[in-house]
Amino acid sequence: MPERVREILFASKKDGVYFAAVWITVAVIAVSIGLEFSFDVVSVLWLLFGLLLIGFLLWLWFGTNYHVGEETLTIRNGPLVYRVAMEDIHRIRKVKSVLATPALSVDRLALEYGKYRDIHVSPKNEQEFVRVLLARNPRIEVDEKVLGC
Repeated sequence: MPERVREILFASKKDGVYFAAVWITVAVIAVSIGLEFSFDVVSVLWLLFGLLLIGFLLWLWFGTNYHVGEETLTIRNGPLVYRVAMEDIHRIRKVKSVLATPALSVDRLALEYGKYRDIHVSPKNEQEFVRVLLARNPRIEVDEKVLGC
């Protein structure tokens, strides 16, 4: 019986830009709720909306990770889950971006897969992440900038 490949969980790298965006937003909403709250309909609706938004932001912050399985890379970004077949990944390159993706750092890896698709990730340990992906799919082309990270 063939040995089963170990599944590995990688945390997302978190940088100052995203730290500020998430935690300042959480603080502003919390203070706003505290200062403005009274028992009228608008305040209660703002309280509910604010708490939902804070919960969502915290879910993104603490729930963004990358699970490398034997045949599938599962990318969790809070409530959002993306699955990419290992065999479909054909290129990894370095990118810097602030676009909304399942990455909590401006410094990212773009995983190109399928015909014209890509997804950005920001694993805390990029070298190990790339090494594990290559172990699952040695046909992945890795840009020189990634290898030098």
